[in-house]
Amino acid sequence: YTKFRTPSKLRLRYSGLYRTDADNDFSFSQFGFEVGDGWFDLLDTLSADLMHAVQRIGMACPHAVQVKSKMGTLQFVLSDFNEPLDALIAKATKASATTCEQCGSPGHAYIKNRWVYVACEKHADGGSMVRQST
Repeated sequence: YTKFRTPSKLRLRYSGLYRTDADNDFSFSQFGFEVGDGWFDLLDTLSADLMHAVQRIGMACPHAVQVKSKMGTLQFVLSDFNEPLDALIAKATKASATTCEQCGSPGHAYIKNRWVYVACEKHADGGSMVRQST
């Protein structure tokens, strides 16, 4: 697992969403992006969609509270929520379940040392593929 190396691009593009000011006591300001670089495009698209939705709805821009991988999928938590924003996050979470967290290629869920992650074959790193129930 390689930690996200390009957070500054997202912070610059979506500064209202990814605030790290001293008054913000949310975990995002402490931990930042806890995902691999392969999810950059997924997060960029989600961030743009969230900003458009916030403008369309006319609400104040919520802060990212948590952006991490959990059980092989994106965990994205905002300081405020509503149905349209939740639907956008759910769409990105679903996409993350089949996107390699390291390179962005199509992937599958793997498990190694009790850690579930999504990877392509190249980045599976010796993990065992988790079978999806149908």
